[in-house]
Amino acid sequence: MKSAKPMRAHDEQIRLQGRGALHDQLRGPAFLGQRSRIERRGTGLLDRYLFQGLSGGVRAEVIRRITLYSSIGRNSRSGDAKASWNQLYGIMFADLLHTALRVDARYSQFNSPFGTGGYQSLSVSRQMRDDMRIELTGGLQTLRSTLAPSSNSHFVTSSVDWSPGRHFFSQTFFTWQRGGLANYDQVSIVLGSRF
Repeated sequence: MKSAKPMRAHDEQIRLQGRGALHDQLRGPAFLGQRSRIERRGTGLLDRYLFQGLSGGVRAEVIRRITLYSSIGRNSRSGDAKASWNQLYGIMFADLLHTALRVDARYSQFNSPFGTGGYQSLSVSRQMRDDMRIELTGGLQTLRSTLAPSSNSHFVTSSVDWSPGRHFFSQTFFTWQRGGLANYDQVSIVLGSRF
């Protein structure tokens, strides 16, 4: 990866941390061979999921420890009446008020053939030691669709990652979801060993 190149704006130096573009074109399943039934029938199950698209993003540290980022993409699947648009915008504070807290605020929206929606979220995390990280995320989600009832929902998710030693790790997650199609609480605990 090339090193970040500084760029000028408003007489302040901005460090560009990342940029990228991606073009996907997965048309025509030639990898399945000449005698494939799917290759001969354009209405096969696989053809329904083939898509092509273009996306791009940028991430820039505008002030020390404050990063702005964005990603925009457009894609379509075989048979879609119109293309889908996805947008994501965010700001991240790497060390909020010298507390070692990382705060990340995001806004995302999509517009596709089956509906529109978006979410806003705020995430607060902290690396406690080299072997432990804690994160709390909360937000709102909206969905407007012709295929399902429109919904607004709220969510809170927390996680703790801990690696007590070279070989063992632990991950715990808790999710609280209210509104929309489902109200639920979910707890997950993972204990594992690395080789």
